[in-house]
Amino acid sequence: LDRATSALGVRVQHSEASPPAAFRHEACAPLLSDEAVRVFQERGLAVLDGALDPATLRAAVAEGEALREARGLQHTFQMAAGVRSDKVLWLDEREAADGSFSVACPALAQCVLLLKGFAHELERRCGLQLVVPRQCMLSCYEDGAYYERHLDNECAEAEAGGPRSCSNTREVTALLYFNERWQREDG
Repeated sequence: LDRATSALGVRVQHSEASPPAAFRHEACAPLLSDEAVRVFQERGLAVLDGALDPATLRAAVAEGEALREARGLQHTFQMAAGVRSDKVLWLDEREAADGSFSVACPALAQCVLLLKGFAHELERRCGLQLVVPRQCMLSCYEDGAYYERHLDNECAEAEAGGPRSCSNTREVTALLYFNERWQREDG
């Protein structure tokens, strides 16, 4: 969970988003420990290891690979800016609503719901007011691909007590990495 960087989500208008309570997920509360909440509030970032059991993780990777083969992934506009070189595919909850996505990719559907469930827990535990976008980004980092830490929501300081001016409505980004054997020294 990161308040400063992003590899998941899109700029959304409120009409394209849902309230976090719609995505309450029972697995989020135990993953978001009191310590993780404290770290998130202090640093704007928290790492939650072990969010997926190994079987779900392997199934999500296999489903992601199948989607990559079937639908293809594309570079984003951020590649031209030197921010990232991964390839992405946008997953839309409208696809999940018709049943095709959740039937064809049950592990990825579970991952999307888990990610969206963190918005509910952060609202409840941190007093944030959030919205949840309809789309979720699936990214693939091939050998040599990179993603530079950056801000997706640049905000200007408020003038004379007025509201801050931000480039979009994003407040928090949740990332779920599918690296089963990742170690901190991997970067």
